[in-house]
Amino acid sequence: MKRPIPYSPAAALFSVLACILCASCQVDVDKFHQRLFSCNPSAKDPGCGTDVDDQPMVCVAAQQLGGPNFCSQSCDRAVVPVDGDARVACLPAGPLSSQRLSGAALTKCNPAIADSCGHPQLSCLRTDLLSTEGVCMTLSPCQSNADCRDPVRSVCMGQLLKTTYPSAPLATDHTYCVQSGCRADGTSCSPGEVCLRNVVGKESKPSDICVPNCDSNGNCPPNYFCYTKLYSQASPNVCLPGLMGLRCENKMDCLFGDCVDSGAGFRVCSVGCQSDDDCAKYDGEHGTFFCNADKVCAGARAFKGAVCKRDTDCHTGETCAWFSPSQTDLGLCLLPCSPTLTCPAYGGVNHMCLPQLPGRTAPGSPPICWPGELGIPCLADAQCIGGLKCLKAPQAQTGLCSALCRDDADCVNNRFAKEGFCEPTLNVCLAPKRENEICERNQQCESKRCEDRVDAKRCAPIPGY
Repeated sequence: MKRPIPYSPAAALFSVLACILCASCQVDVDKFHQRLFSCNPSAKDPGCGTDVDDQPMVCVAAQQLGGPNFCSQSCDRAVVPVDGDARVACLPAGPLSSQRLSGAALTKCNPAIADSCGHPQLSCLRTDLLSTEGVCMTLSPCQSNADCRDPVRSVCMGQLLKTTYPSAPLATDHTYCVQSGCRADGTSCSPGEVCLRNVVGKESKPSDICVPNCDSNGNCPPNYFCYTKLYSQASPNVCLPGLMGLRCENKMDCLFGDCVDSGAGFRVCSVGCQSDDDCAKYDGEHGTFFCNADKVCAGARAFKGAVCKRDTDCHTGETCAWFSPSQTDLGLCLLPCSPTLTCPAYGGVNHMCLPQLPGRTAPGSPPICWPGELGIPCLADAQCIGGLKCLKAPQAQTGLCSALCRDDADCVNNRFAKEGFCEPTLNVCLAPKRENEICERNQQCESKRCEDRVDAKRCAPIPGY
């Protein structure tokens, strides 16, 4: 990686005079360009200058991951993709229209090889927890919480992800330290960061960590994507970790796996598979996954939209919809049904065409597509995901995507119904009840806590919010 030449008129004049007075004056240009130079990415002039080829350099905001900002050679994202076969990855660093200045050229490295960056100030940041891929950054990498010596950034992202995906074969080394427990402890995040649970709704089950804000061009550090840029204009302008089933632009947005086409106008982070067992390793509070026909793990989470107030908040092809009584002042950006009131199986995930709520939307608002998860109305099995079936009650016109049961244990043991409970009169699994809804037992509640109240037993809030 070539380094900038800082320019100062006074310093330049002094150098000329010194060389005139001392014929033996020499400059080791190669050694000079091996140095790393700090910079300020928020300044009008970040202070990076040009490289040895007189090309402009850009400032890498490594501070977002706990390291010092540094100058890097620039690159054109249209020419050097972030996940191509080149020796460098072109990390988004400016507006896409700025060509050469649209990215920062980060040297690729192998986290399994010691000192693969070959520079005392650079370490290999793992960009895929399932393979030996990484880029050179000014970070102090971690494998466990013990490696995070900063009292603020005290949790290792790799170890946190092993808790999130306990059955997945994830590598935890060469990841980065984050600030955790910001919502639970009521602590403030570092400047330029925000507590994820304070800005993302509990229905998404976000981790209780501090995350960077997106920059003015919608860019984020490796392993993150900009929520506003990929979901909706009404979404918070924050960088989200690229977890399984979330949207992405390219492979480096994802913490592991690849960025695959969903067939719904966007791409999602996922991994390859041969059977449902391969995908079950990634099940958890963020979703349940199965192996689709394209041999990629798929789930419902990617297709549940993003908050909006109007259609213009949404991406092309989506509509701002209200279809659930639990929605308040915000709709969800969702894809409308076809003229025949059917929905494709986006990404191999079966969908059902549902009407919007009368009185909440304008007359003529289109019905929308929603993944056929537990408790969603259906007309046929082909509208339900995973092992769920469209089960109808006697004389009912529609059924529910569900599974047969005798007790709650039958629901818990079904991967796609495990959050629900058994309704004994119908012998089917139902979706869990929300906060403050009347309940009889813990399994009926989304929070798994049914508490005694003055008037009746009701579901408690989800812990941590």
